[in-house]
Amino acid sequence: MTAQTDPYVRVYYRIVEDDRFADVYPDDRALACWLRLLIIADGAFPAPGALPRGVNETALQRLVTAGLIDRVGRDHFRVHGLESERARRSESGRKAAAVRWGQPETPPLRPDANAMRPHAAAYAPALQVHPTASSGAMHSAPILSEPLQSEPLHSTPSPSTGSENKKTTKKPPEDEERLMRYVTEWMDPATKESRRELLKTQLGFLGVHDIPGEARRLGIAA
Repeated sequence: MTAQTDPYVRVYYRIVEDDRFADVYPDDRALACWLRLLIIADGAFPAPGALPRGVNETALQRLVTAGLIDRVGRDHFRVHGLESERARRSESGRKAAAVRWGQPETPPLRPDANAMRPHAAAYAPALQVHPTASSGAMHSAPILSEPLQSEPLHSTPSPSTGSENKKTTKKPPEDEERLMRYVTEWMDPATKESRRELLKTQLGFLGVHDIPGEARRLGIAA
């Protein structure tokens, strides 16, 4: 597939005059079959594409006879020209990236090219070992000093009340309104059990797990 967010395949106008399409282009079924297989093959590249179920065998055989499709085993195929088309698209993308980022174009590596290239001379000084003259610059006598000592800090913890440790947060007005409405409905004996379970879940989201206790806090009677 192409490396774009909206993948596509290319169909050139020259297939109208291509000798291999002489018996395919006028045949709607064969042409549609070729386009469908091209889309599948492009998505599976470089692996062979899988023949779709229900493919028309007559149209498929016409494509094979015309040299447009190669069967790979029983259930797979390759499209003629797809590999060279993908190579052209890759080369075009590489050149466009080089132009965009201002980098010189580099030819593709030869099969016998070295995997590890030597460093350029401009960067060679960065890889040189420091001269021995400066190797002793870091040597110095160790600094000996007594560790700092201090008397332990004695303090008596001050008593604290529970109200000081308890963090209270005030709910927004809309939450208080929903809380009042949900608790009132939950405490209503006429409320169905399924509805009460839903209200219990909603109240849990609001941080209320003791509904009767919350009702007493709000002054709601059963």
